[in-house]
Amino acid sequence: MGFAPGWETSREVAVVAVCPVLGLAFELVKVRAGSRSYPEPGLTEVAGVPLHGGGMYAAVGSCVCRS
Repeated sequence: MGFAPGWETSREVAVVAVCPVLGLAFELVKVRAGSRSYPEPGLTEVAGVPLHGGGMYAAVGSCVCRS
């Protein structure tokens, strides 16, 4: 059952919501370990990681889950 006709199912919405959070968590671990850094200050960041930092993981994760 989807949210509206032709839109994503509840499972797809959950994947799209969880993947950026996981990606942000991965980036936080990398920054803390010292293997990655974001030298420029950002308007929206968490512990030195910009909120868009998990975007790549979100894109890949949602593509994998859709296939």
